[in-house]
Amino acid sequence: MKRSILALVLTAGAAHAQSFNIDFEAFSGIGAGLPAATFGGPAANPGTWNAVMGASPTVVPLKFLNGNPSSVTLARATNGSFSAANSGVTSGEYEQILDDFQQTTSGPMTFTFNNLNSGTYAIYVCGADPASVNNLSSIAVTGAQSSSQATQYIGGTMANNTFHAGVTHSVHFKDVTDGQLTITVSDGFLTRGIVSAIQIVQLPSPTPKTRLYVDKTAAGANDGGSWTNAMNDLQCALDAARLGGGSHFEVWVANSFYYPGTTRASTFNVAPGLTLYGGFIGNETSLSQRTSPLNNATYLSGSIGASGNTDDCYTVVTLTNPDNSTVVDGFYIARGHNDDTGHGGGMVIDGGFAAVIRNCDFTTNGASAGGAAIYSHGSYPRIIGCTFYNGNAWNGVGGAIEAAGPTGSLTVQNCRFLGNSAIGEGGAIYTSSLTSDIANCLFSGNSTSFQAGAIRAAGASGTMTIRNCTLSMNSSSGSCGGAYASGGTDIVIYNSIVWGNTGGTGASVADQGASANTVSGSTVSGSFNSMQGSVIDPLFINAAGPDGIPGNFDDNCRLRQGSFAMDYADINRLPSDIDDLNGNGVVNEPLPVDLDGNPRRVEILTSANAGIGLPPLDRGCYEFQLSSWCYVNCDDSVGNPVLNANDFQCFLIKYAAGDPYANCDGSGTAPVLNANDFQCFLNKFAQGCP
Repeated sequence: MKRSILALVLTAGAAHAQSFNIDFEAFSGIGAGLPAATFGGPAANPGTWNAVMGASPTVVPLKFLNGNPSSVTLARATNGSFSAANSGVTSGEYEQILDDFQQTTSGPMTFTFNNLNSGTYAIYVCGADPASVNNLSSIAVTGAQSSSQATQYIGGTMANNTFHAGVTHSVHFKDVTDGQLTITVSDGFLTRGIVSAIQIVQLPSPTPKTRLYVDKTAAGANDGGSWTNAMNDLQCALDAARLGGGSHFEVWVANSFYYPGTTRASTFNVAPGLTLYGGFIGNETSLSQRTSPLNNATYLSGSIGASGNTDDCYTVVTLTNPDNSTVVDGFYIARGHNDDTGHGGGMVIDGGFAAVIRNCDFTTNGASAGGAAIYSHGSYPRIIGCTFYNGNAWNGVGGAIEAAGPTGSLTVQNCRFLGNSAIGEGGAIYTSSLTSDIANCLFSGNSTSFQAGAIRAAGASGTMTIRNCTLSMNSSSGSCGGAYASGGTDIVIYNSIVWGNTGGTGASVADQGASANTVSGSTVSGSFNSMQGSVIDPLFINAAGPDGIPGNFDDNCRLRQGSFAMDYADINRLPSDIDDLNGNGVVNEPLPVDLDGNPRRVEILTSANAGIGLPPLDRGCYEFQLSSWCYVNCDDSVGNPVLNANDFQCFLIKYAAGDPYANCDGSGTAPVLNANDFQCFLNKFAQGCP
């Protein structure tokens, strides 16, 4: 398959753009002749190819892509020799570009473009030696943007008729202000310096991200410029972003299975600033058309070996020093098995700032030491709308997430943690010496053999804030089935339901829910927190699901009508919406949706507003919706039958008290409450509850 690595079709052929293709030409033999103008090269930038040969003048006038002459010139290197070599893996235009070249065995070759317009340019230098899989050429662009890798070593094994960044060519970006662009080609370690082609592409201003398409089944040119011509290999796109600078790229990936490589150390390296999106059908033209990314399953899988997991990749995805614009969104990340470093089977986030991990499903990942799904070290990740299922820290902590300080933080919103386990502490989450904020999340059926079936906050400093979360049926063979703090770290719980968790033998009722080692200076505090043993049953619909086993996708911890948790929270304790979860264009407003994406703060007339603020707010991760409310179940009973004579008595009492609930027909004409409301109630009662 052809795998041209970078498509910058935004400006190709545009009248204002200064974009040029140059082929370094042997006079005859292998590779001789120019590619057709329809051939785009590694930049997917079709147009006229300018020839540079040993007999060319020192200053070569260049033609535009459309063949017209320009004022731009190339001052070429005069040292080095023009040669050709048959790689045996190229044909046609690939051979014309890669199999003849200018090379030096001593000293650098310098190429300078003059009279360029001011602006931002993308630069590709082909320098692979088709005759040697061990050759490395050193490519440098003077004054390249700092996001680009300054000096790039390229060369090595190439597949049949392919372009692959870091193998066949380099990728740089440069802001040109003085009309000049200088490229230096040097010999690498014990090798020759080779240049076989150069392409420069002027970008629009302001410079947009360059979109690369990846589709494992695409059968076009595979240059990444469209879904038809999408790359087949995700690593190709990631390599381009790594070399050229992640902030310049966004990558769209169609549904399929993608593997990091063929060895256990293989991983998908996400460059700082890259926005990486999965979950596409493969025909979308805007991100808004990708309506349900996890329904179009795009798997990043470490399952490269046999049916077991001991030969899976150590870590599926790696983010090193991500910045605030780095995004990974819309993937199933599965089957990482880290028995090497022991931290992070699904993903490792090392250093940097607040990368966003969104709409991802981490499934069946493992790590010996901790963070089976995600290990964050000294970073500030924001994890939003993700599911963590069946993670296993088989000899450590954090069955789903381990976040380690002393620098960094952890923010988790609208996530589900189901059936994760750890031998040590924190069946789902383990944090150490950092501040964390966990909101609108469900923890169901997570377990540990030591402490904290769901959440563990450890370390000498830091505070974990848990808001509007539901912790249900988590367990510990040691102590504390729910959330536990020690070492000086505190836990503050607001608006949450902590119920049905179990600790080991001898654990107190409170310890089954949330507790702290106060001797070490840790505390559990907050307001409007419903701890196990201090309130009545919150009336989940079916906490363990129809299969009766907690920790599966059928667990239903939504509230039944009549739950004390309805309208019983503090609206002032809602966290800020950091990711515009309701799509209204506003961030940092109070979190507007629950875990299902339904509206928060829905008032149910039959429930007393026992919380703080109006409209009222429910406790836990789910808000009871009006669509689930049965008006004529006036007393909010949950028995069988739900509707009975008590509901008539309830209605009479509310009518006598002038309660707005009794205005069954919704009339606004005085008197608002009248005989019509009785008839309305009778009619609705006869219809029953949904």
